[in-house]
Amino acid sequence: MEFWLEAALVCLIMFTGAFVQRVSGFGFGIVVMTVLPHVIGNFAHATALSSVVAFFSTMAVALSVVKHCDWKNLIFPLIGSFALTFPCLYYLRSAADQRSLFIGLGILLILLSVFFFIFSAKIRFTPHWYSGLLLGSASGTMNGLFSMGGPPMVVYFLQSAPDKTVYLATIQMFFFLTNVYSNVVRILLGGFYTTEVFMLAPFGIAGMIAGNLVGKAVFGALDSKKLRYVVYAFMGVSGAVTVVEAILR
Repeated sequence: MEFWLEAALVCLIMFTGAFVQRVSGFGFGIVVMTVLPHVIGNFAHATALSSVVAFFSTMAVALSVVKHCDWKNLIFPLIGSFALTFPCLYYLRSAADQRSLFIGLGILLILLSVFFFIFSAKIRFTPHWYSGLLLGSASGTMNGLFSMGGPPMVVYFLQSAPDKTVYLATIQMFFFLTNVYSNVVRILLGGFYTTEVFMLAPFGIAGMIAGNLVGKAVFGALDSKKLRYVVYAFMGVSGAVTVVEAILR
């Protein structure tokens, strides 16, 4: 793919992910990783580019609400996430079978679509250190392999935070710290950050900033609940298409 076309698509993908995140409160990594691996062609490089842009996106929000963060509630989710992110990134760096990764991504997208449509509002648990550790580990696995570690932590922090302000501050700080960690691990392991990733990153960051600004401007005019269901459906269809394409390769 010609570079400028690739750069334009990356900008559009990041714009869409940031827009959905700003309007609905979730979904940057999910939206981005649904499409980006098909544009980049290399799965590991796509996760690296997504993680770099997500770092800048979460940093601004996390630092602006840091005073409301529930630091005690972060400890065990972070331990679980850090513990699983490293081996998953190590595996991803050396994984030669791109086909299996695309199949795994497709299956995950289908499962997430079903989960959000049917089960997310019905699941209840009492937040304890072990649930934070368990869901943090699930987030670290998904973050390491697919650069989309948000869904488990949305479930956890929604039920463990006392109010929306603390929820937003704590989950954004979680995303910021896990993005810092995963990017450092990628640098130490090597093989993730290529010239192409660095050249595309400014276009992705520009798209992310624009998506945040547009999302903020139209926030009150859109039905965020309906938008979420559109994203859920898009995830399921994209996951099915990804699996079929990977099997037919």
